[in-house]
Amino acid sequence: MTADPRFAPAYSNLAQIYSRHGLDKAAEGMLNYAIALNETADAPLRTLYKLLVEQGRAAEAAIVAAKLRRHDDDDPYYWVGIGLDHLKQNRFGKAIDALERAEQLTTGFEEIHRYLAIAYWRNGQKKLADKELATLFAMRSDDPTVKALSRKLDRSPREISVQ
Repeated sequence: MTADPRFAPAYSNLAQIYSRHGLDKAAEGMLNYAIALNETADAPLRTLYKLLVEQGRAAEAAIVAAKLRRHDDDDPYYWVGIGLDHLKQNRFGKAIDALERAEQLTTGFEEIHRYLAIAYWRNGQKKLADKELATLFAMRSDDPTVKALSRKLDRSPREISVQ
């Protein structure tokens, strides 16, 4: 913190230490400062939410939860996680919706194309699965896992694992 007073994760980490030692007021102060330094970082928001819930401060926790939801809406990693959960539960349409949302939020994210290919294939949309594979090949033609996925997509959709 001395080296870079604007490095928000340092304050978030210090808040974790304070919280473990029962110094909740100090932890809350550090978290609020970390959030002020970097409004897009979700770790201090999640920690602050947990702290407020543990203290029974439901109204304040609800405000932080709303900020987290807005953050999640713009976070491709959040949508990939949602998509994977749906894929694992065989809810392919919902998986596609979540993964397409992630795809809209970023570019060059290979995993999104990989999981979309699987979701489309399992949902019976082979042309869209092939399109995602083509995108993957364009990004990483030398990657053996892309070639392996291509071979898997030649099999029955139910045989493909989500890993």
